[in-house]
Parts: sequence; C-alpha cells; structure tokens
Amino acid sequence: MGLFGGVSTHAAAQCSLVWKETAYPAITLPTTSVGYSGSGYDENQLCRPEPIPLGLDGLQDQDQLIAECNGQCSYHDVPGVLTADWEVESNAGATGAFLDSSGARIQSIMDADNVLFLPDTMNQDGTGHLVLKVTVRDLCAPGGLADPPYVLRFTVNVERLSEAIYHVDVEEDLPPLTPLTLPSCEAEPSLDPCELKPSPPAHQDGGNPFAQITRYPSAGMVVGELRMVGASGMDVDRLAAECGTPKGYDPPSGSYGWKEYCDELYYQWSIKPSSVGSGVFLRQGRTAIFRGTSPGQVDLLLTVTNLSGELPVTDDVSFYVADLRLLSVAFGPQDPNAASRSINAVYKDGTGGKYGKPQWSDADGDGEVTTAGVDSNFPVAYPAIHTESLSPSAVPVRVAPAVEYAHVRSEGGDFRP
Repeated sequence: MGLFGGVSTHAAAQCSLVWKETAYPAITLPTTSVGYSGSGYDENQLCRPEPIPLGLDGLQDQDQLIAECNGQCSYHDVPGVLTADWEVESNAGATGAFLDSSGARIQSIMDADNVLFLPDTMNQDGTGHLVLKVTVRDLCAPGGLADPPYVLRFTVNVERLSEAIYHVDVEEDLPPLTPLTLPSCEAEPSLDPCELKPSPPAHQDGGNPFAQITRYPSAGMVVGELRMVGASGMDVDRLAAECGTPKGYDPPSGSYGWKEYCDELYYQWSIKPSSVGSGVFLRQGRTAIFRGTSPGQVDLLLTVTNLSGELPVTDDVSFYVADLRLLSVAFGPQDPNAASRSINAVYKDGTGGKYGKPQWSDADGDGEVTTAGVDSNFPVAYPAIHTESLSPSAVPVRVAPAVEYAHVRSEGGDFRP
C-alpha cells in the first residue's frame, strides 16, 4: 500500500519530522476458495459444464510507517487494501468465460475477490484446459509505493466422458511470496533536544467509510442461478505526529505532519426482511456469490465496517428472482417443405378427429397437466417416411419430434432474459 500526506512547519526546522514508508511485508498469502463448498471442485457426472465459483479468502496486507524525529524513530504498522484482477490467460482444446452480474460472458473481470467461471465449448477430441491468471494488487497506492503484484493461477480441466457427460476439475498454482526489506531508521547525533509526540503517532479517523453496491443482477435472475454481486468502498484515515523541543526550550522548534492510509474494510451481505423472494450467499466479500432460491423481489443489504470501529456504512438494492415454468409445448413439422416427414397429432379413437395443439399444456398454471377439461397431455404420432413391413427384426420409429413452439411463464416478478 502506498501512503500520502503533508507536512506543515511551525518554526525553524531544527526539529525535523520525517516520514518513511514501505510496502513491507508485502501481502499475506491468500487462501483459495474453489467450488461450491470452497474446498475444491472435481465433478465427473455433469450433463454439461456449469459455472464454477472461484475466490480468494483472507486478502490481507500490512505496511509500515516510520516517524523519524532527529534520529528518534517510531514504527507503526498500518493495514493495506488488496484486490484481484482475473483473466483467461490461455486455452487449449476448450473455451470459457467469466460471468458478470448480468450473466454475460466476459474474458476478464477487475477488482473481484469472488468470481464465477463457465467452461464453454470443446474441441472434438473431448479434452480441454483453460488457465486463469489472477493478479493480486494494491487497491490503495497513492505515491507509487504499492506492493509488487502477486500472480497465481487456476487451471480448469474439461473432459467429455461421453456424448453428454463431462468431467471438470480445477487445479491451483500459488507461488511463494518474497518478503520486502524494512526501511532503515538510523539514530543520528543531535544537539537539539527534539522529542516525538505522541509516540507512536496518533491515529485520526478521516470520516466514516464510503461504500456502494456496484454489481448486481438488475435485470433479474432465475431460481437456482448463481450471480455475482459486488461493491466498491474506501476509508482513508491518518497518523499524525509532531517533532519539537520540550516546553520552555529556547528557541522553540517543531514540525507537525501526518500520513494518510487506507483502512481495511469488511463487507457483509444479507437479505432484508422486506424481501418476498429469497436466496443464499455462497461467498462473502467485496464481491459475493448469490444463489436465488425462491421467486419474488429480493432486497439486498450491504453492511461495511472497518478495523477502527467507525460507524458502519450500508447500501441496498432490489431485483427480482423468477421461477420459470413450462406452460405449453406444441409439436410441428420437422421439415415444413417435406409433407412425408410431418409429425401430426394423434387421431382420437373412434371419432376420426385429431387432438389439437398444443399437445402438452398446463393451462391453469398449477405445475401439473392433469386437470380434466383444462390441461392437455396428449401423445403425438410419427408416420414413417417409407412403408415398413413387420418382421422379427426391430422396426425403426422416430422418437424425437421437433418442437414448434414452447411457452414459458416467469413467476416472481420482472425478468428479462
């Protein structure tokens, strides 16, 4: 983390306050969070690849500030603020993308400690590998004194076991951290009886933290879906000190100064009691992973606190979680230009009439198609292209009708896929 500040001199510069700053000891090695439980991801019975939660827990940074007063030194540790940038670094045999809060596919995502990654398409050989590069960097680094970036990687392996069964797993690569060197503070002989007060320097709040929700599914989402939500925030505090002569010393001399730094913030997401819909958070953090569990409007609440015990800051947003239900399906021609390949409704026994479209319909919307006189749940017939003669051998029958249209209803609120 970099530090910044100013110095104002009260008298002759015999007692001089000098600030020294460092990014030591760099960052604390983060803990990876992979999969739904956070302990890893290895699935071998997937009908298709699914979004994979990936995250970094415990992103921490501690820097150090030294106030020097004519050779007297006071050391003070200050917290740092880190974030992570994600990108698809390389791919072999497969493609994939991160999912933003709207569900859109993107190749990189900035300023996020938790993300969703979706392996997408594969080559015909049935195997693929995607390398995700994660760069951990200083978020608050004025003055150019940021910690060196730390880079780690995830490898997503995708294998097609059969036509519709996939195996997907995630590997991690976290290189060791290199500690940085502490700044030196050498005592220098001085004829001036200069004193540093207070020692250590005094902490001064710079006001309550700022925080705002910046990422959420504003267009809505579906029950069971995972989406990322996120926020931005900042809290600038400072350390202040004075280097001066004791009371009664003549001539008096002194200088006063401060250094500003960014306090670490803690993000806590919750669902307000006013919500009609509901959901759960798989991850907490600057960015969090949310799963919708029941339909209706969801009111999210973000509460941000810090190490200094300042008043918490809150922000809230609302969006809809929809429950999609299939209402009707109608079967039509596989090839409209080839009458011999048409798929027609079944004739009613003994009447010569046909069952009308839609052949499957939940007309009353109760999730079943068993309401007599209201719903429809009729079979369809598949005329053969050529006349078949019965024999001991198997008779080929078409079993995959083409869907002419399907009607889906959204329950729970506004949803725009």
